[in-house]
Amino acid sequence: MGDKQFNCPQCGESTDTLHEGYCEPCCSGNQAALDDHNHQHDRWARLSSTERDVEIKHAHR
Repeated sequence: MGDKQFNCPQCGESTDTLHEGYCEPCCSGNQAALDDHNHQHDRWARLSSTERDVEIKHAHR
């Protein structure tokens, strides 16, 4: 691959290597966002109905 350049479809920057279709910083950022989303989803799923109601009420303040 040597001298071939790619443009990241997310940020538009030129890169020598694509990681899952993106430059390394975008790929890392996307993975971090996905990991956070999954963590928040799992946390919400573990809450009881009462705990969810409390969180919703706090969010509306």
